[in-house]
Amino acid sequence: MDANEAIALLQPYSSCDISDALHRLPSSDFGQLTDIHLISPSPLTHPDTRICGPAFTIEFVKSHAITTSTTSKLHHMDRVPENSVVVIKAPSGPNAVFGGLMAARAMALGVKAVVVHGRVRDRKELAEYGSSLPVFANGFSTLGASPFMKVGSSDHIGDGVGGSVTVPGYDSSDIGYPAVVVATGDLIVADIDGVVRVPICHVMQIAQICKQLVTADAHCMDDIKTGRSLTDAFAEHRKRPLQQ
Repeated sequence: MDANEAIALLQPYSSCDISDALHRLPSSDFGQLTDIHLISPSPLTHPDTRICGPAFTIEFVKSHAITTSTTSKLHHMDRVPENSVVVIKAPSGPNAVFGGLMAARAMALGVKAVVVHGRVRDRKELAEYGSSLPVFANGFSTLGASPFMKVGSSDHIGDGVGGSVTVPGYDSSDIGYPAVVVATGDLIVADIDGVVRVPICHVMQIAQICKQLVTADAHCMDDIKTGRSLTDAFAEHRKRPLQQ
């Protein structure tokens, strides 16, 4: 299955639908990129913003972890392919790793969207691109990346561009949500509810489960609007679908 076929299969479904399907797969990491939200355009004025496309990953590491043998002479944004969803992973810190100049380059290259596990800046410039370049991130900063962080690989394999990144999970006292590995070529689906990663090899399964879930929820909604209780609607329609 190529990327266009996979995108078409997932087109009808929201990030919530896909998350509900992903956690029904055996040994799933759930696929959610935790605490990443739509930054631009505003979800208040563009609630229908949704992107789906192949990931192209970029990793930042602390500057002291970089060696000359792992760096490239090309700026990382100059290496991004057309129609990709750029996924940037940054180490914990107050720095922004994406801003107005990189957004301008992404626009020129035909990038679909940018997803940042970290912070962004130049909010006014990002807002000017609006729905032409959706940006999802953890938050904002006035402080740039340099000289504190640079593009590089945390596992010292490759140069941090076009490989894979590991987005941390979430630990609570009783439940551990695993980290999510995003590889270049995985599908990214993002909307006002959040961001999920879907490996191409699971797209068919996810689409089948999503169809079942969406159909069940539509029946529940119809019943609830006519006065039926959640208890009864769920009992009839929300039977957990089998893994496909």
